[in-house]
Amino acid sequence: MRDRHLAEALIMKAALMESNVKSNDVIELLLHHYYLLLCEGCSNYDFEKVYPRSSKVKKSKSEIIVASPRNLSEARLFAKSRIVDIVSFGASNLRYLDSSQVELLIQSGKAIELRINELITDYKALGRLRRFASLLINKEIATSFTCSPSRALEICVPHQVISLLKTLELGEEDSLTLWSLSTNYVLSLVESKGMKKVLRRD
Repeated sequence: MRDRHLAEALIMKAALMESNVKSNDVIELLLHHYYLLLCEGCSNYDFEKVYPRSSKVKKSKSEIIVASPRNLSEARLFAKSRIVDIVSFGASNLRYLDSSQVELLIQSGKAIELRINELITDYKALGRLRRFASLLINKEIATSFTCSPSRALEICVPHQVISLLKTLELGEEDSLTLWSLSTNYVLSLVESKGMKKVLRRD
C-alpha cells in the first residue's frame, strides 16, 4: 500500500514538473522529487548510507557508456542489484554499444539506460549525447540517466543530473521531458518489485 501511494505521489510530481513554473521552482522540485525517488523515508537516516548491492563497475575509455535492457522485464530484474540512478552492477547484465547501435536502439522504442561520466570533456562525445537526448525526447522513450561513479560506492546526486541536463544546453521544457521519461523508467521498477526491492540501505 505504501509503495502504491508513493508511486502515485511521484506521478503527481511528474505532472507538476511539466507545468509552467519558474526555473528556481523547477530545480527545487526536481531535488525534492529525486530524494523521494531514491529512498523510502530518507529523513530517517543519513542519505550517504544508501549504497548499491554491487560495487562492480565496468571500465571504459569511452566518454559515454550506454547500457540497455533487452526488454522491460529484464529492466525490472535490475532492481535486485541496483539503486535508482546509481551505476554499480555487473557487466553481465548489460550490453555496451557504439553510437550507431544506440541510435538504432532508440529508434526501436525500447527502454534504455544511459550511463554518463560526470565530466564530459570531449566535444564530439557531448554532441553524440545531445543527439541521443533529442531522439529520446522525440520518441518519448522511457529512459534512465545515470552518472558513472568515480568511486565504487559514489552516489549520483541530484545536482549532477541537473548539471548534466544543463550541459546538454537543452531548453527547460526538454530538460523536464527527459526527467519525466526517467521517472517513467523508475516507476516501472517500483510498481513491479516494490520500493524495498528496488532500493536498499545499510
